[in-house]
Formats: sequence, structure tokens, C-alpha cells
Amino acid sequence: MNLLPLVLVVASLSFPFAALAEKSVEEDIHETAKITGDSTEVVRGYYEKCASGVTLQMVECSQYLRKAADKELNELYQQLLHKHGRGSTAGKKLIDAQRAWIPFRDATCDYESEGYTGGSLHGAMVLSCLADHTKRRSTELKAYLAVMVQ
Repeated sequence: MNLLPLVLVVASLSFPFAALAEKSVEEDIHETAKITGDSTEVVRGYYEKCASGVTLQMVECSQYLRKAADKELNELYQQLLHKHGRGSTAGKKLIDAQRAWIPFRDATCDYESEGYTGGSLHGAMVLSCLADHTKRRSTELKAYLAVMVQ
């Protein structure tokens, strides 16, 4: 049995949002605590679950991090929409872009987790992927907001 895919999965879940590697885990814990309103100890506990190698704990961690990512994205989206004005041309285009991005993200994560379908890690892989892509989208929205402030 080839254990390499399992090792890669555990490694990717051990470092939530691996695509955002420029930040340390500690910085990400503090940022997640700020987003969720939870203490850094609570957030650190979830990160430890991601690294535990125990499927149920990894799923619990992934669910938590996905909710945090969704919360941040929704807050940024609302800020950006407010700045543009919902009825403005830019506001309508933002709504269209977000509506197109969501199924793109979901389809991407369906594709990326295909190799785990039917396995115990499938749920954790999907949730981790959704959180990762949602964090990436939040980074994009932050950049849009930064440009608007200038």
C-alpha cells in the first residue's frame, strides 16, 4: 500500500492554509482568533486537532477553520459592497463575480478531493480545500479594499 498520499494529506491538514505559507502558524492563529472572537488558546486547540492525525479531530478542525474563513470573507465582501454601493455598476459586478466564484471554488475542491472519495479523510480534505480557497479569496478582497482606500 502506498502511504505517500496519506502522508501528504496529513501534512497539508497539519498546516492549515498551506498556500498562505508567508505567515507563520502563530500569526495565523492570532488572525483566526481575531476573526472568530475566540481566544488564541481555543484556536490553537483546533490547529492541534488538524495536526493530530486523528480523522475526526482533523474534520472538526477543518470545519472550524472553514467557518472562520467564511466569516472573514463575508465581512470583507460586505465592506467592499458597502464601499461600492449595492446598486452601483461596480457593486453589481462584485455580486456577479462572487456568485461566479462560489461554484468555481466548490467545483475546484470537488476535483482536488476526488482521490479521497469514499475514504475517511474525504470530508477533511473538502473542508480544508474550501477554507484554503476562501482565504485566498479574502486576500483578493482585502487587496481591492486597499486600492479603494488610496
